[in-house]
Amino acid sequence: MRQAFYCIVTFLSAITSLAADPDRFYSVESNGAGIFTISYHSKQADKIKVTIYDSKNRPVFSEVIVNVSTFSRPYNFNGLPYGKYILVVEDSAGKHEETLEHQGKEKNLLRLQRQVPTR
Repeated sequence: MRQAFYCIVTFLSAITSLAADPDRFYSVESNGAGIFTISYHSKQADKIKVTIYDSKNRPVFSEVIVNVSTFSRPYNFNGLPYGKYILVVEDSAGKHEETLEHQGKEKNLLRLQRQVPTR
């Protein structure tokens, strides 16, 4: 029987006519067990704010990471209600949003990588 739980990422960001910055990108990966890992890479150190909102637009987690050019952090969604969450990554290039859907444990792995648009 197929498990009823999935981890899905849906893009919220609209396609823009601005060129992407090849020197700045972030990625989101799921291990399929309720843990999403966010990695951020840039050539220059920056202040990055990571916020996760629930489906009612209430922040469930927020942190500011200062003076870094690269980081990778796991975010554990186990213990949170199943459903959609909005991941917001803010840096000097702007605000970048992704929808994460936490519906439990699944064998499928998720991997997403996005370049940050330039201003």
